[in-house]
Amino acid sequence: ATRVAFLCVGIVIMIPLFGTFVYPVAEDSLLSWAILLSNDIDAYYTNATTTSWINSELRRFVEFYQNMMYGPFGLCIRDNGSFVCSPGGTIPGLQLPSMDFSQPRRAASIAEVEYKHVLLLYTLEVVRQSEAISNLCLMFSVLLIMLLTCFVMNSSVNSVVLKPLTRVVGVLRQHCAEIMKMTFEIPHEAEEKAGRKTSKDPPSNADENKEQEVEMLEKVLVKIVHIFETAVLKTRRSNNEEEAMFLDNFAGVEEDNQTQAPIMTLQGADQSEDHSAGVSAEMRKQLENRSLNFFEESEEMQRRVALYVMTNTRSCRRWVRRQGMQETLIKFIAVIQSKYQANPFHNFGHGLDVLSEVRLYLHSIKSYTIFSEVTVFWLLVAALGHDVSHLGVNNQFLVETSHALALKYNDKSVLENLHCSTLFEVLSDASTNVLKVLEKADYKVARAGIVEVILGTDMVRHSEDIKALSIAYTVHQEAFAAAAQEHPQELSKALQEDSKARVKVLGSLLHTADISNPMKPWDICAFLADRCLEEFFAQGDQEKELGIPVQMLNDREKVNRCT
Repeated sequence: ATRVAFLCVGIVIMIPLFGTFVYPVAEDSLLSWAILLSNDIDAYYTNATTTSWINSELRRFVEFYQNMMYGPFGLCIRDNGSFVCSPGGTIPGLQLPSMDFSQPRRAASIAEVEYKHVLLLYTLEVVRQSEAISNLCLMFSVLLIMLLTCFVMNSSVNSVVLKPLTRVVGVLRQHCAEIMKMTFEIPHEAEEKAGRKTSKDPPSNADENKEQEVEMLEKVLVKIVHIFETAVLKTRRSNNEEEAMFLDNFAGVEEDNQTQAPIMTLQGADQSEDHSAGVSAEMRKQLENRSLNFFEESEEMQRRVALYVMTNTRSCRRWVRRQGMQETLIKFIAVIQSKYQANPFHNFGHGLDVLSEVRLYLHSIKSYTIFSEVTVFWLLVAALGHDVSHLGVNNQFLVETSHALALKYNDKSVLENLHCSTLFEVLSDASTNVLKVLEKADYKVARAGIVEVILGTDMVRHSEDIKALSIAYTVHQEAFAAAAQEHPQELSKALQEDSKARVKVLGSLLHTADISNPMKPWDICAFLADRCLEEFFAQGDQEKELGIPVQMLNDREKVNRCT
């Protein structure tokens, strides 16, 4: 990439150099002489005197272009509205000196400069030829630079790609030779066994031969699998443990002892809303169009809105009503609110904002046709508590200052682990455990999902999760395409069977909602940006006091607020 950048910069610098001599059309002297001569002729017409001054100017005019590649070859003077190119017949005594330039062969090489009484004709023939030569030189220079660059990059590609690939091919060739050797040994062993049985058993028929071939192919395939597992995966694991774990996550291993909640087979969403939370119709409308600023609502109203959202998400509100968990849900929301700290941005208002945003995403994808009721409910629980107990600083600050939490969680997603831990501390209390209605297997799945989607809100994992989501989409591309065409049954089945892909899809909804501030109306977006910057600046002030590097966006003296 660096070499390509230098190549582009070099070309951009070189191109103007080839045009330094190609400028006459825009040169001021062409028009300046026309103005000067026209003014002299105009003065002659006004007060007809001798033409000696005009003749002197004409000689200076011709001498000016003697040592240039371009110059005049003709002079025309206006007479009765039209130009006459024989000046001697228009102004008596006017003498046009001989010019060094002649009329060019091509009309494209003529530059006409007109001003009032004068029309000057210039030839640019030599300039046009120089321009053509310059363009050819430019083309050949660029080609030469590109060829040299390709030659240099070819050696790098050879060392970075081709040589390792050659070694891989060599290893594969060696293993394939072993496989082929084993392949030929198997029939010989079969023939020897058949030979020993000839005296006792009748000759084998065609069916027996086919069975032997199938067995041979099975052994070959088993051998290939073993070679791949031992020679490839172990090598990759030793070189990149995280990448190997990532590949293992999508190996498609079936999970045992997991009973999934049944998928809702609804013709449409549950339309019966629960208004017991006391949220007004106007506020419900604001929830739908993202125009409600949760930060400006009272704590009581925030709890009411949270209750309304969690009991009126179309994909699970029927299930929530059947469980009769209203009181438990109210206590859970109140405790979660108390666990959020009074940070400028990462407070309960932000958790409620993300919860509402996740609900809108679930409605937009018609999640009631894709996910189970239990799955949707635990995602809402994760959304509300995804930043609970946030300290108002980021993970890097905790690591830099050797905070107790950084030591506890080994510098890995420190805050996100704290959020998960705090959330499940709340859920460990029977009076606030909204997941206690789940069977043991369902609770195990819900807990694993909540932990995974909250850890996925760590921006350090953003690129990794995007890659994982792309893989999940590629594996189930047909199912996603069918769901886009209003046929979600195949996608629902695929995500029900592939728990890894299902959690990645749910995690992407929460992660998107967590950074969705720019998607909101401008007044709310600007308000949230200001709150976020205030939290950054507060951390920057601490960094200055502690004498550690101030992170980007954290210095209130250098970062401009949005206006």
